[in-house]
Amino acid sequence: MLKSGFMNTKNEKYGNFISEKYFIKKCVKKCGVSQNYTAHYFLVDIIDLLVNENLKVKSFSREVYPMLAQKYNKKDCTIERNIRNAIDICWQNKDEEDKPTCQKFIHMLANYVENCLA
Repeated sequence: MLKSGFMNTKNEKYGNFISEKYFIKKCVKKCGVSQNYTAHYFLVDIIDLLVNENLKVKSFSREVYPMLAQKYNKKDCTIERNIRNAIDICWQNKDEEDKPTCQKFIHMLANYVENCLA
């Protein structure tokens, strides 16, 4: 299952100057989801989980959203709705047909972060 300390890992590649969590926050913010949105924190935690734990998730709604819902004292559907709203924010001026699902968006961000940290 999931380790309870997954939210606190640091990357030694960057020394004392920057942690992986900070880099993930910057990437999420660069996509257009600032810290003003609740989804920002959800996305950071999910990407941190995927990158640091190398977790292969089959179903976000069964594995990841319930864990975040418990951490933030929210409902699973609230977590997903906030992430969908964040995707809408990112795709505001883009073609609606190309808008990704929550899972695809999270995997795209996680792959980007993983490639940058490699």
